This record gives sequence, structure tokens and C-alpha cells, in this order.
Amino acid sequence: MSLEFKSSGPIYLQLMQEFKKEIVSEIRKPGDKIESVRDLSRSLGVSPGTIQRAFLEMEREGLLYTKRTNGRYVTQDTARIDQLRRQFMMEMVADFVEQMRESGVKDTEILDNVQQYLEGVS
Repeated sequence: MSLEFKSSGPIYLQLMQEFKKEIVSEIRKPGDKIESVRDLSRSLGVSPGTIQRAFLEMEREGLLYTKRTNGRYVTQDTARIDQLRRQFMMEMVADFVEQMRESGVKDTEILDNVQQYLEGVS
């Protein structure tokens, strides 16, 4: 994993966002073992505390779990992963619709153009 962190926003939140994308896109599958905090810290150039904070938050959200002395794993709760996927999609749709509306595009035009795009008409 290699990341370029933005100057805006806490790094632990950016880490969480990247891990969530990897879970939603099935780069990290249910039950996959997560690299150790120490290994990720070295490879990403981020303090272990920052990575630990991201992992603890993701555990709290039910996306990771810890096996005592055996490491962290991606949840096997596929319903939770599906919920995360829907959340990601809704956030992307909301951003897209907001940008279109700010550009003066009406909702009916948005729908028509999305439908045309999905049907392969450009």
C-alpha cells in the first residue's frame, strides 16, 4: 500500500478512508489479515500511533477485528461491508449531484444524462 496524504484533514482519517475503499472494492476481502502496525508505519512513513488510531476506529465501526496475539483482520460480516459500500455510493452520488446542481443542471437532466451514459450513448 502506498498513499499520498493530503495536507487537509487528519492522516488517520485518510488511512481509514483508504482501507474502507480497499474493503469495498474487495482488494481486502472478508477475513483477510491486515499488515502489522509496525510494518505499515514503516512502509507509509506514518507514526504507529496514527495507524493504531485508524485501526481502533475501524474496529469500533465493525470493519476490523483483532484475534489475540494473531493480528487484525477484515470483518467477515458481509452485511456490514454491504452497508459500507452503500454509504460510499451515496456519498459519491451526493457529491456528483451537488456539483451538477451548482452548475445549473436540473435533476431531470442529471437523470437523463446518467441513463444515456449507462446505456452507452455519449
